[in-house]
Amino acid sequence: MKNLLIHRLINTLRKPLKNKFFSFAILFSLFSNIGIWVLIYLYIQPNNEPISLHYNIYFGIDLIGEWYKLYFIPLSGLIIILVNYLVSAIIYSSKMVLAYLVIGVTAFVQILLGLAAILIILVNI
Repeated sequence: MKNLLIHRLINTLRKPLKNKFFSFAILFSLFSNIGIWVLIYLYIQPNNEPISLHYNIYFGIDLIGEWYKLYFIPLSGLIIILVNYLVSAIIYSSKMVLAYLVIGVTAFVQILLGLAAILIILVNI
């Protein structure tokens, strides 16, 4: 019984990956997220001085903190990838259009997080 349940779960998670759009969106999201991790690692050096974590055009720098808090950007992106993939894999068979939308939004969110990370890095350089 337990093996059957695990087998069904694995098949449910694999089924969307046979679709080209899903595969591309997941790979794009994962590689984008890895790129964000690498960018932060290369350009933000650990130090004792606070760095700017948020900037807007009206007030300028409005949030400062420790350097490691910048890693929350790609971490949140990784959590979004995981949760959205699980949701889309579960609803893939019954509501395919919604599953496409969820995965498409996942890729778009990774682009936005990448832009946010680049802009915050530029403010701190």
